[in-house]
Parts: sequence; structure tokens; C-alpha cells
Amino acid sequence: MYMRNFYVVYFRHLFFLTLFCFCFLFNNILSAQENNFVLRINAGGPEITYNGELFSADQNFVGGTMYVNNSAQVPDLYKTERSSPSQIFSYEIPLQNGDYTVNLHFAEIYWGATGGGAGGVGKRIFDVSIEGSLVLDNYDINADVGPQTVVTKSFPVTVSDGQLNIDFSALASIGGVDQPKVSGIEVIGNTLSINDSSLDKINIYTNYTEKTIVVIGHLEAHTNFELYDIQGRLVHTTKLNTDSLKQTLDVSRFASGIYVVKLKNNSQLKTQKIILK
Repeated sequence: MYMRNFYVVYFRHLFFLTLFCFCFLFNNILSAQENNFVLRINAGGPEITYNGELFSADQNFVGGTMYVNNSAQVPDLYKTERSSPSQIFSYEIPLQNGDYTVNLHFAEIYWGATGGGAGGVGKRIFDVSIEGSLVLDNYDINADVGPQTVVTKSFPVTVSDGQLNIDFSALASIGGVDQPKVSGIEVIGNTLSINDSSLDKINIYTNYTEKTIVVIGHLEAHTNFELYDIQGRLVHTTKLNTDSLKQTLDVSRFASGIYVVKLKNNSQLKTQKIILK
């Protein structure tokens, strides 16, 4: 009887110890897969490398115009911006649902900048909302850091409808002055996944000017590119090159609208909604 009770207690402790080790290992595996999605956009400008990171050409914007001041004493990423004479513009970025960190890059390259207008506080005031929540209220770059000085604002965001919405407004009705602006946008994923998919690290975006779809990132296996229209019909397919970090696909023959891109290999699948204009 004594030995039987001993074994019962022994195996009970062994079971819980094994369960604890498994949970600890599983949690570490999940943690190692955080932040595996990154999208970087050079607002108002072309593709550029800044601090060793590749920022894609401006994309997914609604409204606004590009402004460039090559005389401004700031890094190249900040010499361009998306701003708006109509005092509003936005970004609509297709994303998988989940938690993200959004980094917004700013620098005042007009008011008080070389090649711009006279400086001073109150020359540019605007709001920024992300997913409908106000994150910057009556923001004045010059009041915050001064002209020709870079600054980054970071915000945690949860996407639940497949699209990240970032809205900029300098309308007088909300206290705005002049034009809203942004120099760069970074979207960094915090989504946990129990499937280790290298395809999650691939960046897919549309170059509206050249009418192309751009795929950026290292492919670890032979991968097929498939393009579906809004009705679910396969309209284009091709094999991607595993030796290239950037691949460009001509989609000029396709009508404007919403499409779905699928990247597939033997064990992984990445799906992303895009817009062709």
C-alpha cells in the first residue's frame, strides 16, 4: 500500500512538472514569433533605405499630395511628406486582424526650415486618429521639437476589420491650422501565431504609379504568387524567385478594384487584400 501511494504521488508530481515545462516552452515559442510583420512607408516619397530599414514608396493613401523640400536639413526620409491643401487625408492599409504598433515619423520641413517659410509655433496644427481613436490632438511639430528636427510617435493598435485606418486632419472646426502631414509610417505586428511562417515577414504592396504589385522579403522556399479578383476568380499566377529580395509584377492589364494576393508554398500560405487603381 505504501509503495502504491508513493508511485501515485511520484507520477502526479512528474505529470505537473512535465505540464509546466511544456507550457513554458510553448509560451517561449509563441513569444519568439511576435513582431513578425513589418510594413514601412515613405510618405510622399519613393522607396528608400533609412537606418538600415527599407521603406516602400508611398502607398495605401486616400487624398493628400506629395511635398518635397530637398533643402531641409533632415535625413532623406523626412525630406518628403504627404500633406493636404484640403486639410484632410488618410491611409487605409490592408492587414490581418491582430495587435500592432504604429510608428509615425514627423519633421517640420516648411515652417522655419531651409527653403521654407518663416518659423514659429502655431503655424501647423493637426489631429491624428488611428482606428477611430484620437492619438494626437492639436499637434504642433514646432512646439514639440522645433523645425528640421525628426520625431517619432508610437501607438499600440488593434485591427479587427482587416484594415488599418490612419486619419489626419487640420480642419479649422477641430482647431487645425495649415495642413496635416506625415513623413513616414511603420506598422509592426504583435500578432501571436502558433505556426512559424516565414511568409509573415514578406511585405506586399501596390505601386499605383507603375501599376505593379511589389513583393519584398526573403523567400525560404519555392513560392507561387496567385492573384484573385473580388469574385474569387484566379486571374494571374506565377512562380516567385527565391534569389531576389524584391520582385515586381506588372498588373497594368487588370481593372481597378479590390484583389486578393496569395503566396503559397508546400507548407505555408499568406493572404492579403490589395487595391489596384
